[in-house]
Amino acid sequence: MMSLNINPTTVLLLFFAGLFSAAMDTIQFAPKTFIFQTNWFLVKGRFAWSERTWYTKYIFTMVSDGWHCFKFLNILSYIMAIIVFKNFNVNSYLTYIAAFLIYYTLIGTAFEIGYNYLWRKAFWISIKLLLKKILWWNND
Repeated sequence: MMSLNINPTTVLLLFFAGLFSAAMDTIQFAPKTFIFQTNWFLVKGRFAWSERTWYTKYIFTMVSDGWHCFKFLNILSYIMAIIVFKNFNVNSYLTYIAAFLIYYTLIGTAFEIGYNYLWRKAFWISIKLLLKKILWWNND
C-alpha cells in the first residue's frame, strides 16, 4: 500500500521557489507592473549589466540586481527542498511520482499567484483601495 508523507518544509521551500520564479518573470516581462520600482530590482541605471564592475558581474552576481537575487533564492529553495526531501523516508517509486506531481502543482500554483498577483503593483493598489473602502464603510 502506498503511503505518501508530505514534508511541510519541502512544500514551503517549493512554494517559495515558485514565488521567486514569478518575481523573475515579472521583472523580465512586465517590469512596469513589478511592485518594487527601484533601479536595483529592475536592473536599470548603475545596476544595468553594462554599468557594473567586473566583480558584481562575475563574483557577486547573486546580489547585483533584483532578477539575479530572485534567481539565487529560487535555486537555493530547490536545493534545500531536495536536501530535505532526500532525507525524508520514501518507500516506493509510486510515492516519488505522487510527490513529484504534488510538488510540481504546488510550484506552478505559487508561480501563478506570484506572477499574476503578488509581484504586481495593480494587485496591491486594488488591496489598498479595497481596504480604504471597507474602512470608510465602517466609519459611517
